Amino acid sequence: MSISNDFLKIKTFGNSMFPFLMDADVLYVKRTPFSKLSINDFVTFLENKKFITHRIIFKSRLGLKPYIITKGDANLQPDKKVVPKQILGKVYKIKRAGAIFDPEQIYLFQSTLYFNEILKVKKVFEKNNIELVFLKGLPINLYLEKTHPKRIYADCDLLIKKQEFNKVSRILKKLGFSTIETTITKTHAKLRTKEPEVSFSKTIDNIRITLDIHLEAAFLIHTLGKMDSIYPQVLIDKLTEAFLKEKKVIRIYNENFFILPTENLIIYLALHLFHHNLRGYYRYNLISKVLTKNKVDFNLMAEKIYEYNLRNFIYPVFILLIKYYKIPIPKKFLNRILPSVGKIRYINNHILNIDIFSEEFRVDSGIERFKFFFHLSPVNPYLKYFIFLQPGVLYTILWILKSRIYFTAKIFFSNKVSINNFKSFLASASVIS
Repeated sequence: MSISNDFLKIKTFGNSMFPFLMDADVLYVKRTPFSKLSINDFVTFLENKKFITHRIIFKSRLGLKPYIITKGDANLQPDKKVVPKQILGKVYKIKRAGAIFDPEQIYLFQSTLYFNEILKVKKVFEKNNIELVFLKGLPINLYLEKTHPKRIYADCDLLIKKQEFNKVSRILKKLGFSTIETTITKTHAKLRTKEPEVSFSKTIDNIRITLDIHLEAAFLIHTLGKMDSIYPQVLIDKLTEAFLKEKKVIRIYNENFFILPTENLIIYLALHLFHHNLRGYYRYNLISKVLTKNKVDFNLMAEKIYEYNLRNFIYPVFILLIKYYKIPIPKKFLNRILPSVGKIRYINNHILNIDIFSEEFRVDSGIERFKFFFHLSPVNPYLKYFIFLQPGVLYTILWILKSRIYFTAKIFFSNKVSINNFKSFLASASVIS
């Protein structure tokens, strides 16, 4: 480590920021006023006499006690609140294997590759008269931010007509994309009763480009197949039809893109956030930008939420936006989308106290997602239990139980626990379950 006036040079240890920062990278840190720090900046700060460099995922609003929340990209949990006096500065250069680069260069490189591929796909779709709506992704971020995102991008969601999927699949494969398998086993794939979303990806210069092709306005757990007993398929079909019909044009780099109008976009992003167990700072940031940078017709949005019976899923999103981001949401709107007393009780006890900045392991995330959808389902309380008769759901539950027992067995055997003790454990576990 070396210090010179307002500059600091330190060597990294560990992989908490992998893949963006790697072990043994050299970071160039510049002292930066708190007011100049932004979401997604890398900052170096002191915690228990240790230097830590992580990404800013939240910053307190003006007028409130100043602090930031940081998190390592590879960590599931965020760090504690970091106050200005702990912050040493912002990372402005990285040295790796003799090469020095600005973090912005990586973002720009990825965004450029992503945008070029999206543009190529869009033009081929237009040439083949395929109707397309961008639900979320890079075009919407570029439209709102007027610049490339300051984070590594995951995917882009596109909505098409279901009957055009085979044509779309052939086109994407000709363009070098291949499908991503999302089922847990081949048996699970056979049991799935429908496929509302298919992911395609390709790799260019070590950058993975992923397109999620939606055949409907999917927000449930698509790996489980049909979930009619949790949320009516007829309403999903109506919502899909509305999303394809009600669209607006935005212009990015002299190219037209179809996206959802503001009210529909907020509804979709809120459902997408609920699907991810109301976690993910970047998802909240995106909804916040849509709400604050556009004129929103809250009366129209309330009508749509009520029409499609989405109150139970969308209401907690707005409450968390108010809690963390102080977004001014009209009380009249909140009252119009207010769930029933029983649902409010569940939301208060199980959702509003979650850490929105944390992440979960995939299986744990799936279990929690299913619980949220099951308990907040607008379907008749007795009818929703039919979900457990779905072959895909039953298989998934059994697969999770089997996996848990398998990993528990590995722990037991690694600790040299006897076979008899393990059999006793299995017997007691079967009784408990």
